[in-house]
Parts: sequence; C-alpha cells; structure tokens
Amino acid sequence: SSSEAASSEAASSDLSWQLDQVLSNTQGLLSVTGFVAVVQELLQERDEPAIRARALELLGDRLGSMKRDGGLSREESQLFVDMLPELTAGIGAPELESTALCAVDVLSRHFAQGQPDLFVPAMARVASLIEGAPADASDAVSVRLLCAASLVRVLRARAFPYLGKLITSLKLLDPSAQAPPLAMRSTLTLLVASGEALSQFLHPHLDSILRATLHESVLGSSDPALRVLVDKVHDTLARGATLRLALPLVGPLFRSAAGEKERCFVCCAALEQLLRFLGCMVQHAPLRDVKAHMESLTQLLLETLSFREEHPAWGPSECDQVEDAVVGALLTCVLKMSENELSSFFVDLHEWKLALGADGSPGGLPRKVAFFHAADALAEKLKSIFVPLLEHFLDECVFELEAPFKASEGKRSSKKRKVSKASEESEAERCGRSLNAMGEQERGLQMQLLASAVSVLHKCFEHDTAPRFMTKERVQLVTEPLTRHLAMAASEPAYVASRVVPCIAQLASAAGGDVLWKPLNFSVLMNMRDSQVAVRLAALHALKACFLLLGEEYLVMLPESLPFLSELLDDTTPKVEATCREVLKLVEEMSGEQLDTYL
Repeated sequence: SSSEAASSEAASSDLSWQLDQVLSNTQGLLSVTGFVAVVQELLQERDEPAIRARALELLGDRLGSMKRDGGLSREESQLFVDMLPELTAGIGAPELESTALCAVDVLSRHFAQGQPDLFVPAMARVASLIEGAPADASDAVSVRLLCAASLVRVLRARAFPYLGKLITSLKLLDPSAQAPPLAMRSTLTLLVASGEALSQFLHPHLDSILRATLHESVLGSSDPALRVLVDKVHDTLARGATLRLALPLVGPLFRSAAGEKERCFVCCAALEQLLRFLGCMVQHAPLRDVKAHMESLTQLLLETLSFREEHPAWGPSECDQVEDAVVGALLTCVLKMSENELSSFFVDLHEWKLALGADGSPGGLPRKVAFFHAADALAEKLKSIFVPLLEHFLDECVFELEAPFKASEGKRSSKKRKVSKASEESEAERCGRSLNAMGEQERGLQMQLLASAVSVLHKCFEHDTAPRFMTKERVQLVTEPLTRHLAMAASEPAYVASRVVPCIAQLASAAGGDVLWKPLNFSVLMNMRDSQVAVRLAALHALKACFLLLGEEYLVMLPESLPFLSELLDDTTPKVEATCREVLKLVEEMSGEQLDTYL
C-alpha cells in the first residue's frame, strides 16, 4: 500500500542519514592511509553518484581539518596527491563536478607548490569546461572559476597555455548573460589570480578585460563586493602591465566612456576607475619606462584634463569627480619626474591652458578651472619645489582675482561713474551684482576658479623659502587684488572665510617686514568701513589672522589699526562689536598693555 511504501522510504532515509553520521564521526578516527583507502573505495561506486559525491565531501572536510591541526607528513600528503587523477576524472561527471572541483581546489592550495606538474591536467580540464560553458552561468560555473583561480595562482607560468580559454569567462560580465552576482564575483576572482600569476602574458587581453570590468553590468551592480574586486583586478593589472603596451589603450577607453553620457553614474565611475588604473600603472612602472613615454603621458593627461571643457553636458559634480581622478593620475606622474622634467611638464600644462580651443577661441572658464585645480594639487604635493613655477602664471592669478571687479565696473554706466562717492554702490554690492548676473553653473565655475587660484597663492606664500620668490614687486602686485576680495564676503562668505582670510595672513608672512605690511594692512583696514556687515567682519578676521600668524612682530601695525578698531567698537551690529573686542583682547595679551587709553 502507499502508506507502507512511504513508511519504508522514510525508514530507508533515516537509515541513510544515520549511516552518514556514523561515517562522518568515524572518519576522523581513521589514519590518513585508512581514510584515503576508504575514499578510494567509495569512489569506485560508479552506480551510486551520491556515495561518490559524499566521499569527495569527506575528502574536503578531512583536508581542511588536518591542515588546521598542524598539517601532514610528506608521505601522507603524497597519498592525497595520488588521488588527483580520480578527482580530475570526476570533474567531468555532472553529479560529481562541484565536489570534485572543491577537492582539487583544496589539494592545489595545500600541495601544488611542491609538485605543480601533477596539477596541470586538472588545469586543462577546468579551462576546457570554462571555455565551453554557456553564458547563462550556473553555480557549477562559479565553482569552476574559483578552482581555476586557485590553480592559476600555484601553477603560474604552467597555466599560460590555458589563459585564452580562461579569458572567455569575461562573457559572464556582459549584461546579456544576466549572470548572477556569484558568477561575476568568481570571474573577477579569476582575473585577479591571472593578473597576479600571469601579468606578463595578459597584454593581448588587456583591452577586453578593461572594457568588461568597466562595463555598466559591473560598475552599476548593487553588489558592493563587485566594486572591491574590480579595484583588485585593476590594481593587479596595473602592477604587471607594460607601459608601452597598456598606455595606448587608455585614451580610446576614456573617450568611449566619456561619450556615453546617458549612463552618467556608470560612465563617471568608469572614468574614475580608468584614471585610477593609469595612475597605479605609472606608479609601479620602472622609472626608465615612465621617462621613455613621458611625451605620450603628457598628451594623455592634457586630453583627460580637457574633460570639463569638451563634455559640457556632464553635470558639475560629475566633472569634479572626473577632474579629481585626472589630477590624481597627474600627481602620480609628476612624482616620477626630475625638477627639469617637472618644469618642462608645467610649461606644457600652462601652454595648454593658453592654447586655442577647437573652435579657435582662447581657452574658456572650464579650462582655467582645470588648470588651477591641477596647479593647486601640485602646490599641495610639491610644496617649496612648486613655488618657482608660480612665475609662469602669477600675472594670471592676479588677473583672475581682478576679474569679478572689472566685470562689475564694466557694467556701470558712464552716468553712474559721475555720481558722487556717497551715492555710489559699495564694492561689495557691485561684485555681488556681477556674480548674481551669472548663471548658476557659470557662477559655480567662477568660484571654483577663484578658490583654486587663491589656494595656490596661499600654498606658495606658505612654502616660500630663501631665496624668496615673493619679492617686493610681487607682494605689491598681489596685495590690492587679494585684499579686495574681502568685499566678496557679502555674497560668498564661505569662500572669503576659508580661502581669502588665511591667504592674506600668509601673504603678510611672505612679505617679511613692515615696509610691505603697511599697504597690506591699510587695505584690510579700509574694508572695516564698508557698508556691508559681512565685509567688516571679514576684515576683522583677516587682521586677527595676521596677528595670530605673525605674533608680536605684527604689533608694529597696531598704531594705524587702532582708529579703525575704535570705530568698530561703536558699530551698530553687535556681532561686529564683539569680534572687534576679541581682536583687541588678543592684541592686549600679545603686547601686555591695556589699550583702553588709546581708544
């Protein structure tokens, strides 16, 4: 009856489970010789795939446990290695494949170092299975890939004949394959292993690997582990790539990804990854190779630095991310240069900034932003080494500092110029009006440009050492345009507080004496009489920053500062008055003298 059949089946299942438990518990009691004999006997059960599969599982468990417990003797290790032919044969059987692959994986990691040639047939078998696997991956394909990764790591050059078959696994990264995340992770793991063991043989496949790993199916995945593995793939490839062969691939890949704006997130990530690969490749390349290809590198860096200008459809934040990655790669290259090569490279960079665009017009705002971004990063990294390079573009820094005020002055009518000073707009109001007349994107770029230009000046002033680059003439050239930016506090308070105020103090430090401090200090003090509260506060903060940076030396500027500070003690804005009292308190502590009698 059906109930008797069900009862018999349940009893059989229960007995099978109990026997399995007995086998699992007793196998640890067997010697290695006895255990191997039992497993080999079980593998002979051709008509019982389940028994053969269970035998392979026991083999994997025993190998793992014995390795944790202190390893095996040479003779015991050989007993396991001698099972390789049977395990390799089992890879071809559908019902045994996964467990056989796992066993080969374990054996290769533990025993292949001493006898790698014995594992080559297994490598050949696994590579053939990977090549013939359909694009719609199954779990079995993932196990093959992971086993292949382990074999490649230990066989190294012996795995080279099978590299072409292994690279066919890239099809799993194609979106049409719709491969599960596990298969994609396994593919990337195999690529990492191939890069570690066979980097010198990968250059024919480098373009295919980069295109596959930069594809939207990988970078656009919600699986964070994929991005981590992509980083490892690119790092491994970059460390082993030959600059001569890999460098020509980067430009076309960059242009291809930059042109696919419809997938902005993925393309932005692809460009960042590609530039990261470029920087890592240059970092690990022999110095002689970098020097031999410096001209090509320079051309490529200038091309990628034109990204913001050539792709106006991209959003500001995306352009910033790509530009950051370009500048990162540029810094890596610069660190491989001698001072003479650096000087030559910077001349090329400066000429690129001044060169005519594709339409025959001078380089516009996007190109200026990119140039000053790169210059700022170079100044940050190179410190005093960079300071002499400021000679190439100091006049341009001054021009950019003056630009917002010249624009506002240009918009004033001739009638307005004839109005008395009392009825004129303040400089802060004119500058604010000029900025407000810009579109949102243009204003954002203009402020990026100014922030980078002021930041470059700040770093050069800070690291200016003997012999001084900032001569009397250069300090005078910069003083008025820079202090004038205090008037922008009404419209761009964050920019003035974070960039302008510290730069003014650093300029005072670079000036090095009261002869040049006097005009600088007076320009700051005059801003304390501006009609805008934010400007008066910014001027107070600038004066305070000078005292803090220069200390007692700057007290020579106190007599001419006191009348202005005295006026601000009666300011109608409480915050201005409070800030003024903070400055006075600081000066009193510095001088050790009460200033009440002078106010």
